[in-house]
Amino acid sequence: MDGGVGATYVNDGGSIGVAYSHTDNVYGIPLRLATLPGQDQEAPRIALKQDRIDGRAEINANGSLIDKIAFRMGYADYQHSELEPDGSVGTTFYNKGIEARFELAQADRGGWKGVTGAQMVIRDFNVVGDEAFLPKNSSAQVGFFTLQQYESGPWNLEAGARFEHSRITSKPDASQPQFFNGRLSFDTFSAALGAMYEFSPQWKFGVNVSRTARAPAAEELLANGPHAGTEAFEVGDPTLRPESVWSAEAILRGHGSRFSFEASAYHSWFKDFIFDARTGAVVDGLPEYQLGQANARFYGFEVQGDYTLAEFGDWKLKAEALADYVHADIDSFGPAPRIPPLRVQGGLELSSWKWDFKANVERVTGQNRVAPNEDPTPGYTLANVEVSWRPWGRDKPLSVLLSANNLFDVNARRHASYLKDYAPLAGRDIRATIRLEI
Repeated sequence: MDGGVGATYVNDGGSIGVAYSHTDNVYGIPLRLATLPGQDQEAPRIALKQDRIDGRAEINANGSLIDKIAFRMGYADYQHSELEPDGSVGTTFYNKGIEARFELAQADRGGWKGVTGAQMVIRDFNVVGDEAFLPKNSSAQVGFFTLQQYESGPWNLEAGARFEHSRITSKPDASQPQFFNGRLSFDTFSAALGAMYEFSPQWKFGVNVSRTARAPAAEELLANGPHAGTEAFEVGDPTLRPESVWSAEAILRGHGSRFSFEASAYHSWFKDFIFDARTGAVVDGLPEYQLGQANARFYGFEVQGDYTLAEFGDWKLKAEALADYVHADIDSFGPAPRIPPLRVQGGLELSSWKWDFKANVERVTGQNRVAPNEDPTPGYTLANVEVSWRPWGRDKPLSVLLSANNLFDVNARRHASYLKDYAPLAGRDIRATIRLEI
């Protein structure tokens, strides 16, 4: 059951609104596969409840310095329980949190504008049951940020900075001696500079340089137990330090009446990169993953575009393509875990006011650059087709879809997935859908 209510008031001076929603559902999740011979396979059901409140307010200051003042907040009280076949409750996850953000938007002064503000996040998290891989813990984070932008002729310049203070408190009970008990605090600072130059009406080239840092998450610091979501026994490290990285990126963008194109390449140098690596041990029937950190280097690229091949009457034939690749190494360790290999995708789309015909092919190469205790993943090719019909036209709410994914029923496994060795992607999937948007 889902329900909600909301109200908003708007006038020339600004707006204020609040919304409440409630969710109460019981549903099944895909079969939880066994990881070892002789292990039972589970098909759990989930009982989920959530209450959520969202609020937003804006004041149109229209001043010479401040153009707008904005405030947003969200509060959620969430829990879900895994139900055993007999209906009894197994493990229950509790997550309660609030996030608030305050912004001052500057007035445009000769091409210079920006946003400055503060953000606060507070979260209480707890897991109760046999699969409690974290202790009861609370996280508090406060950040102060500014983003400045200047436009002049063909140039667009941006600069940003953020300071963040994080505090994580672990509160295990007396029956959980395996967990860290105490409080950890971190201060991080991030900054970035970027420039974009429009060297013709259709083409832009940009460069970004940044130094960013993040504090370790509670899951990275405190985990010590079986995590059903990843089918792994996760072991955190409360001595982890903040992770920082220097990055450089180059971007080329173009568009025209018949095409769009974007390509980017990046190189990142990490200090104290946080990663979880498979140790080779098996604990409670699950592979063990240990959190650690070391310096690392990542580089890669992404390119995508589309081109209109032909137009005849109301019909348009368009080709689309993309490719992406990342290379990652960790000092004194080797290739980083679960890094996806080269991916290339291409497709054709024939569309009109009432019809869309789409076909695409995705080729993912094999990944043989693997971390210690990690298995290589074979490459695969997926073919997908889709036909959609809008009986009342493109802008109307009714559409009928017939789609076939993984048309040739290939065995495909995502190298980035913890579950890839025993849970491949879905096989051939043919479905019909009727969609009505009101």
